[in-house]
Amino acid sequence: MFFSSIFCQTNRNVFQINGDIELFYNFNSDKKVTKIPFLVSYNSIHSLQINLIRFSITNSKPSNYRFVTSFMSGTYAYENLYNEMDLLKYIDRLYVGFKLSEEKNSWIDVGVLPSHIGYEANYGKDNFLASRSITADNTPYFETGIRYSYSSENNKFSFNLNILNGWQNITYQIYEQFPAFGHQITFKPHLNLTLNSSSYVSYIKNFGYSRLFHNFFMELNLKKLKIVSGLDLGYQKNIWWSTYLLAQCVFNSSLSVAFRAERYSDTHNIIITNTSKNFDTFNTSLGLNYALAQHFVLKSECRYFIANKDIFNFHASPLTFFNTFIFYF
Repeated sequence: MFFSSIFCQTNRNVFQINGDIELFYNFNSDKKVTKIPFLVSYNSIHSLQINLIRFSITNSKPSNYRFVTSFMSGTYAYENLYNEMDLLKYIDRLYVGFKLSEEKNSWIDVGVLPSHIGYEANYGKDNFLASRSITADNTPYFETGIRYSYSSENNKFSFNLNILNGWQNITYQIYEQFPAFGHQITFKPHLNLTLNSSSYVSYIKNFGYSRLFHNFFMELNLKKLKIVSGLDLGYQKNIWWSTYLLAQCVFNSSLSVAFRAERYSDTHNIIITNTSKNFDTFNTSLGLNYALAQHFVLKSECRYFIANKDIFNFHASPLTFFNTFIFYF
């Protein structure tokens, strides 16, 4: 299969190279709007941009060890790793894992890992819609630390425990924070039903407060329909929360439609710090996904925001169109 993967064969392992290129152009009838400040993915308006260029190398047939080396660039990398040192801003994933038992599927992974929190990912081809929810863009897409993971032989149950250096950062500020901790439990009581519980706990000693967070989502996977509902609840001196509903209907291998409804409330600006106070919004999306060819996907989405006029600089035109063109290999 051309471009699907490139392999380098050694005696015991196969190494796979893959990646993504995500171009996007968003439109709002208010020409003064140039950016959505509370999003890190696809947040520019009225300009053609590259959200993500990603290149990764993995061992596709791990036996006793595994590794992922993934580098990136684009507006997502700039926005989401803004506070990191220049060279670290290009790291998407960088970790190595070791299997602990020949009989059981248990691993220890160390490095820059994918986040254990949330349903939507930072790779456009893996999501229902062209844009991300506010919830996804304001919880970690990656984390740095050590992870122990276990999954049952029948894949109905999996568990991981994490020791991390913070909410979402690569550099560890040893004088500012203690290690953070998190867990994830995934349970599949039925072939079509998945339940997920994820948590995060940390204490920032310079500020003298804790951050407590829990994410729960449920996925119902039918023949041509996926439905996901979730609830996030966090506490850091005050409460922030969000709830969302996602649905995707697949008509064939080339065409699908998707829907999202979301309420995000951070009235004390704990997470959303770059807008006015009392951040509380509801938004809905309707999108169309079309596979133009084997490795080319076009995603278009109409998204409507409802919130206080002080939050959105495009309050006069709350309807925004997201358009993403993705090439992956």
